[in-house]
Amino acid sequence: MKCFKLDADECELHISAVTTETSSPVYWELVPIDNTTFCKRFVDVSLRRGLPLVLFVQAYEKVIVEAQTTHVYDDATIVEQVVENNVNEVNEIGDDDQAEGSQPVREPRGEVDKGEHIPGLVERMRREDTEGDVRGDEDSDNDDDRPVQVPSQWNNYDHSQLVKRVPWEYSENEVSVGAIYHSKIELKEAVQRWAAKSLKKEFRVVKSSPQVYDVKCIRDDCPFRVHAYMGKYDTFWSVSRIEHHTCILEELEVQHRNLTADFVTQHMYSKIVNNPGYESKSIINSIDDDFQYKISYSKAYRAKQKAL
Repeated sequence: MKCFKLDADECELHISAVTTETSSPVYWELVPIDNTTFCKRFVDVSLRRGLPLVLFVQAYEKVIVEAQTTHVYDDATIVEQVVENNVNEVNEIGDDDQAEGSQPVREPRGEVDKGEHIPGLVERMRREDTEGDVRGDEDSDNDDDRPVQVPSQWNNYDHSQLVKRVPWEYSENEVSVGAIYHSKIELKEAVQRWAAKSLKKEFRVVKSSPQVYDVKCIRDDCPFRVHAYMGKYDTFWSVSRIEHHTCILEELEVQHRNLTADFVTQHMYSKIVNNPGYESKSIINSIDDDFQYKISYSKAYRAKQKAL
């Protein structure tokens, strides 16, 4: 409140986080922050995803509702409803005062401030107020009384320094534990590129779902495995486990089963789009130069059609 020069007794703040659940296209939305746990979660996810830490603060004037006497209507007669416990307390205080020889007790009639004429009740209220003030002083924090220095250009602050750049791209020819990828397509392409260009070995897909991507070596006696997942509240993929090959490469194969048409499309996309006349034979030669593997003419043709 002090940062915005607002009175806490007259105003209240509503704080929302500016975030997005989609990466392409980006749709920004406001998510109300109701507690500290959610706020910490917002900061953690934003830092991991490389999103700006932006909060949308709205100030509202408090609505004060004045208390009114509740009436019960019975046979056109207005009967003021009084809490029975309060009546009993007033009667007990009045009896004590009369026993001590004090002035006659005036019974409350439900009218405003009539209780101030009852000495016993006034003394009790004064005592409770005093005790409340003492407790308030003991619980108060001196740090809240310190003046807050608000920068003159606080609303023009450059938030770019608060953004943590997430390294979506790692080594083009290697996949490691902890690697983060923007989408499942980029993850699959990275694993295929690693297998074809660096490892020179093939793998099979064990599980491929909207949240999990798991592959193993085509040989049953080899422990090679890559496991990646997308968290429940995340929009990116993370590699959590890698087991390396123990199988021996006896000879280099002419073809590689993981160089699929989709992979060739992604790899050759810019060349095909920039030159629609790019021939399938040129695609075959380009893949051979980059990965030292041959692909069929039909696969090259399908890759070109997918790109266009």
